[in-house]
Amino acid sequence: MESQAQDTGQYPLFISLAEQLHLSFLQITRLSETAQTTEQIHAIAEAAMQLTENYILSVKLHSNAMQPLVEPTSLYSILLDVSHNLQPLASAYGVQLSLGDMGRLSPVMTDATIMRSILTSIGQVFIVSESQSEEPRPLQLSAHMTKHGVVTGLYSTSADLSKSTLRRAHVLQHKATQPFRSFVTGPATGVFVAEQLLESIYASLHVGKYHNMSGLAVTIPVCRQMQLV
Repeated sequence: MESQAQDTGQYPLFISLAEQLHLSFLQITRLSETAQTTEQIHAIAEAAMQLTENYILSVKLHSNAMQPLVEPTSLYSILLDVSHNLQPLASAYGVQLSLGDMGRLSPVMTDATIMRSILTSIGQVFIVSESQSEEPRPLQLSAHMTKHGVVTGLYSTSADLSKSTLRRAHVLQHKATQPFRSFVTGPATGVFVAEQLLESIYASLHVGKYHNMSGLAVTIPVCRQMQLV
């Protein structure tokens, strides 16, 4: 029964991934036919490969083929990497992506590879979703300290998010291929993948508020030992 439940949970994610990859290949084909720049084609192809790699990572973690390596980590360095990886896709879709002013962040306890994959997956969704707007608004990748830990995520002034919206999406998580359609325009496979990855480090996505923006975020525990040094 447990195996069957896991299969049921993975099936919508696999279908969603297949649909996302199909769309990416379709976009690449159309761009090549209209003589678009190679930078755009490369950015979309690279994003599709990143999404596939993140999905494979989630499958390996859920099948216990590999284990998370949770250790003291610089979140700022992770965010720099994610921002660098997402910039080509943001440029291809005409969306402005910036790194927020985060001030001093304490080291966190997490698996750096998993966290990069989580934020990259969410970022891809937000970029594509924002590009569907008539006037795409800027996106911000940021983090800030709270009493519960460091909160990090993707934020936008146009994101229509609430706790109840995310709660309804979670109810549909294993019943629909696009449970996040209510607040994300376009494919939301990356959110699916991020949720799967977060389960491996016993965390979950939540609606985050940052200044006048809202988005999807995750709270990461700080490294207490490093704080005392």
